[in-house]
Order: sequence, then C-alpha cells, then structure tokens
Amino acid sequence: MTTERMKAAEAGQVRFEGNPCRKGHGTARYTLTGVCVVCARENSVRQQRKMRERVRQLKASAQGATGGALSQD
Repeated sequence: MTTERMKAAEAGQVRFEGNPCRKGHGTARYTLTGVCVVCARENSVRQQRKMRERVRQLKASAQGATGGALSQD
C-alpha cells in the first residue's frame, strides 16, 4: 500500500487522494481496494445496464414460453 493509502486506512477514511488513474480520471481512490472512484462508478453503471438487459431478455423468453402469461412491469 502507498503511504497516502495507509494513512487514510489508519484514519478510517473511505477514500484518499492518490495518483491519477490510467484512464485519466482524478486522483480520488478507495482506501480498501485502491480503485479509482470514477472507474468504480462507471463499472457499476455498466454492470447494472447489463443486468437490466439480461432480465428483460429472460422476461421476454419466459413470456414466450408461457404464452404471454407474465405481467409486464
């Protein structure tokens, strides 16, 4: 761990200011993992979209198999 990260961990902080990430985002990083805050947020949004699309596909598939008996929310 870097010095800044260790200091933040000892102080009980969730984030610390480290080196800019390789994608050019800011310097804010999570203390626990060292991951860039912006990269983590982007990854989370990407995963949520993927999951929503997968659920839509499964609902459509299930409705086709049951003759449309499932309600659409």
